[in-house]
Amino acid sequence: MARKKLHHALHNPEEGEEIGAMIKAFDRKGIEIKRVSPHQLKSGKVNFWPSTGTIVIDGQSRSKYRGPNNFLMLADENRQRLEEITVYAS
Repeated sequence: MARKKLHHALHNPEEGEEIGAMIKAFDRKGIEIKRVSPHQLKSGKVNFWPSTGTIVIDGQSRSKYRGPNNFLMLADENRQRLEEITVYAS
């Protein structure tokens, strides 16, 4: 039987205004962000757990950086690198 994919609301009001402001900043910068579980946000290869501030980049160990501002910074850097690779490959 195929597994049903669950959809989660992007903003969880229980996470507070700081996370809501971060999500709006992603939108203003045009950076894609999604909620992959009730407790985890993801942008590209960058994962973020708002309750702990933990950041993990796919294929790497836990980042020394923490918190919503660093999640935004790392997601933006990751997006820019992917755009550079795409332009170079074209």
